[in-house]
Amino acid sequence: MTTLAFTHSKTLAGCGLNNLAPYVIVQAFTVTFNSVEEKLVLLRDPAGSPGYTGDWSRTDTTRWTADTLKDVPHLLDPTNTATYEKGYFVVPLSKFAYNSDVTQVCLAYV
Repeated sequence: MTTLAFTHSKTLAGCGLNNLAPYVIVQAFTVTFNSVEEKLVLLRDPAGSPGYTGDWSRTDTTRWTADTLKDVPHLLDPTNTATYEKGYFVVPLSKFAYNSDVTQVCLAYV
């Protein structure tokens, strides 16, 4: 699945994503942080380093702990530079779902 970032919205303005750039939806997942269940989305920027700077970005050392990192799908570490340079990053579902104007399913024909 793919999505677009609409960075002119109030909740994504200044978050570092490129306006209307395509992103691959890898997987939604849940972590527990401060006894609260957080719903997150693992995304990938096909062009490489996404530049995302909001909550749960790779530099968010408050939220990314050993406990929350173990719940990231595919054993990816979104705080790792190599992972980031491959385009992987995480956003909260609340920001993703609210701001994703276009989501499409890519189907393979059999």
